[in-house]
Amino acid sequence: MRYLFLLSIILLFTTNCTSPQIEQHKQGVLLRYKENILVKGEGALLCHNSMHFSNINIYQFIYRINNHLISYEYAKTSNGYKFAKGIKRTVSLVFNTNAYNVDYTKGNLYFFTLDQNNKKIYLVVQKENNSALKFVYGFTKEQYQKLQYSVKNNIVYQSSQQKVKKSFSKDLTCHLKTVWSPKLIILDKLIAKPIHGRVLNRG
Repeated sequence: MRYLFLLSIILLFTTNCTSPQIEQHKQGVLLRYKENILVKGEGALLCHNSMHFSNINIYQFIYRINNHLISYEYAKTSNGYKFAKGIKRTVSLVFNTNAYNVDYTKGNLYFFTLDQNNKKIYLVVQKENNSALKFVYGFTKEQYQKLQYSVKNNIVYQSSQQKVKKSFSKDLTCHLKTVWSPKLIILDKLIAKPIHGRVLNRG
């Protein structure tokens, strides 16, 4: 049985038509660009979690797709608040690393390679708007490159279903690589409240 590639992602996108959109379905995902479906994956939700800090909510999900674990996180600020940093600085803070590279961007979709504790993280970020960001990671380097290629060239990548079974730790939270904490909000001033058209950093 064949699956259209990408083993992941549970997002809800409502961006302009020039930016790739990732759409969530009950047991799978689509990566759509304009009217074309580039990527489709099917899987099972293994666990989910939510965190609520001052004026920001984070929702975390871990999926098992094609015998591989993919993490998805959705961060949404409260009404009247925005992310105060650019995409690169936000990723650096959220993943607690200054070792990163932006490999490719298309519209509001960003591809990052991070180095966190001497381990590579292949990350896709969707800027839904100034108040909502979505992070998807857990890809192998090959998966990440193929996803990037399909987005760049607006083509479907096909991959056969993997037959090898793999066991995972019962503590799936170890697959979450972000470091959400009150420090991000208070000291690092990750979010802010716009004042008269400008973003006012929260102290």
